[in-house]
Amino acid sequence: MRGCRIEFSHFKTQSFMKWIIGALVLGVFAAVNSGRVPLNWVVYSFSVLYLCWGLALLFAYSQNKIIGQLLLACTYILGAIVCVYFHHWWPLLVSFALAWGLRLLGFDPPAVNPDLASNPIDEKSSIDK
Repeated sequence: MRGCRIEFSHFKTQSFMKWIIGALVLGVFAAVNSGRVPLNWVVYSFSVLYLCWGLALLFAYSQNKIIGQLLLACTYILGAIVCVYFHHWWPLLVSFALAWGLRLLGFDPPAVNPDLASNPIDEKSSIDK
């Protein structure tokens, strides 16, 4: 039995995500500029996000042993730690730029084809035939 896939047929997912991300960025910018939310809260929230992202990549590295995942994980974790230590936003930007640089250099893990991953080849049955 194949896994359930959710597909959005009425609109393109990429353009939908651009609107969601744009609205979130606009909301955060408006909240910080109005003075209702201190900038430190936003910086610490993004630091926690980067830390979780890095820990997820470390877990993926422990399963796959792809060196690019380890480098990306270290980049995100160090960016979050430096951001909290210095109480500034620029380490997040630097770690994001370094992660993009690593991806441009080819350290991004390869994409997995879901059709091949869900239907592994049974080696015994192919050898017996």
